[in-house]
Order: sequence, then C-alpha cells, then structure tokens
Amino acid sequence: LGLALKAARDAGWLVLFTGTKLPRGYEGVSPSDRIFGCLARLRAKLGSDEAAHWFMEGFEGADILPGLFEDGKDEALFRQSHAPGQEVVERLREKGVTSVALTGIKTGYAVQAAVQVLSG
Repeated sequence: LGLALKAARDAGWLVLFTGTKLPRGYEGVSPSDRIFGCLARLRAKLGSDEAAHWFMEGFEGADILPGLFEDGKDEALFRQSHAPGQEVVERLREKGVTSVALTGIKTGYAVQAAVQVLSG
C-alpha cells in the first residue's frame, strides 16, 4: 500500500482515504440498524465505550494507520454508514478527478462498495 500511495503522490494524484467512523457511545446509531445496531446494543449492554468500540472515533482501528496519511497532501472523508455515499463522488468531482485507482487494507467489501458508488 505504501508503494501505491507514493506512486500516486509522485504523479500528483489526489489521495483520498475513506472509512467508517461512528460517534462515541454509538450516539445516533439505531439499535435496530441492520449493520451497526448490534454494536449499539452490545455497547449498551456492557455499559462503556471501552468495552465495545468497533469503528468508534477515538479508538484504535477507527483512524487511518499511522504513517500512511500525509497531512497537507492527502484528504480523508469518514462516513457513518457501511458503504460510501455520494459524498465521495462529490469530492472527486470537486477536484476534477476523472479516473480512479482503488486500493486498501480492508479491501474485500470496502473496495467493491466504492466501485459501486463511483460507477453508479
């Protein structure tokens, strides 16, 4: 991933990180949400963010891995949903991006979902 990021930056490409980051306490996440509701229910049952904090802001795993993001060069766009929404497409359009190369650490569903949004 580091080599791909370096090549993109050297070519002057926009590097845009995206991922899921939920608020502390899973505030606003409905316990009946079919994807993240189980996290809200577990957090409520255990009683603290320290006990249940997957994808939660302020905890390891919710931020970009140290050393990958270059402040002042790269951009980050976090969401509170599983799949990227139109905000990714809008940001790319604002920047005049016409072609994309996707890569990632958790590539399975995340990249597939991004491709669906971008091709939509």
